[in-house]
Amino acid sequence: MSLKPQPISPVPKETARVARAAFPKGSAFMRMRDELGVLWEDEDFSALFPRRGQPALAPWRLALVTVMQFAEDLPRIVTRVDTTPAHLSDVAQTQKVHGDLHRRNLLPKEHMADAGFVDADLLVKSALEHGIDLIGPVRHNVGWQARTEGAYDISRFTIDWEAKKAACPEGKESRTWNPITDPWGNADIIVKFARKDCRACKSRALCTRSKDEPRHLTLLPNKAEHEMIQAARVREKTPGWKSKYERRAGIEGTFSRTVILLGVRRARYRGQEKVGLEHVLTAVALSILRAMEWLGEITPQKSRVSAFAKLAA
Repeated sequence: MSLKPQPISPVPKETARVARAAFPKGSAFMRMRDELGVLWEDEDFSALFPRRGQPALAPWRLALVTVMQFAEDLPRIVTRVDTTPAHLSDVAQTQKVHGDLHRRNLLPKEHMADAGFVDADLLVKSALEHGIDLIGPVRHNVGWQARTEGAYDISRFTIDWEAKKAACPEGKESRTWNPITDPWGNADIIVKFARKDCRACKSRALCTRSKDEPRHLTLLPNKAEHEMIQAARVREKTPGWKSKYERRAGIEGTFSRTVILLGVRRARYRGQEKVGLEHVLTAVALSILRAMEWLGEITPQKSRVSAFAKLAA
């Protein structure tokens, strides 16, 4: 089938009259049409179809996906689908999503994401470039000092970024400050303290387990990222953050439903463009199911708690 782009027709006057009569104060759907206008056109999908064949309707005409999932009293539908090569990491997609939302003037104040879509650089860029509070689990400090009460983890050190110095809790300053690139291409800074200071330190057991080597720190490449990740780790432990992040729990049910009910893990076509279109249509199908359930007043089920988790609670 081929796609012959067609212009978007205005809403018929009779349809508009009936809608205004039925909803004198308007509705969420009418306001979205009036304020957002046209989100897609046929040309957006023409590259996905061959030039020859029977005329086809553009996917957006078959099922228009609107932005409603954040409204608690409306069906939680899928508003975006990306299909990428398998080797690309999740974290590489976050800025792309924010950029697309910015171009459509649909940027949210908060974006709740999986841990795979969050890192220090994105926390800073999301806030500075788009004014978005990116909410998601950040990479934890895995050092033994962070897991031992009273030990000197990185949050106990004072960092002077202008002087390129670090001071330990005992007041000793670092000796070296070396920017490096790790094996994965990430920029870091290695800070080392003087061997003589560490050997004579009365609190050495709280700082390092090495018998001879001095303490060293691995810092993020700049002050903004360092302070952002430290603040995010503190915020993540608060009841308010946990309560807010619980709103994202339903996405796991969405993944499960697309896998079990719609078989999204097995592509029916070859080529990224065709598989991408299949994923979009799968999301549309799921959104239609959820809209039908919402119209039928079927309440979404809560996440199942295992017997082991109940015992732990």
